[in-house]
Amino acid sequence: MRHGRAHLSFGRFPFFMGERLEVGFAPHRHAELRVTLRFVEERFEQRGSGSNRSVQHVCYELFRQEQRLTSLPTSSEAPIAFELPDRPEWVTGLSEQPLRYWELVVDSEVPGVDFHAEFPLPVYSR
Repeated sequence: MRHGRAHLSFGRFPFFMGERLEVGFAPHRHAELRVTLRFVEERFEQRGSGSNRSVQHVCYELFRQEQRLTSLPTSSEAPIAFELPDRPEWVTGLSEQPLRYWELVVDSEVPGVDFHAEFPLPVYSR
């Protein structure tokens, strides 16, 4: 509540592998932002054997790229841009097993409660 409602604005929708991802982040009140683009794969895996067998939900980060942005006080949004890799196996698959998706994570360390937000991204192949 301290930081207000965060959102992304998209210049276009969806994004495609091998192309440039460009979004605007608001509210733009932070002196410095750490922005992480990542591709995540979620799956259920069996661990152990016999009566010690269990099923666990695990997440694998297959791609990660970070950048730091400094504040432009005259702008209402922070422009964020990344080049998406051209890997056909790294496309969004929300109804597939394993579940795969792209997300943008925005963090800022500030006095008191730090800021953190995660945004799912629509990234597909052509």
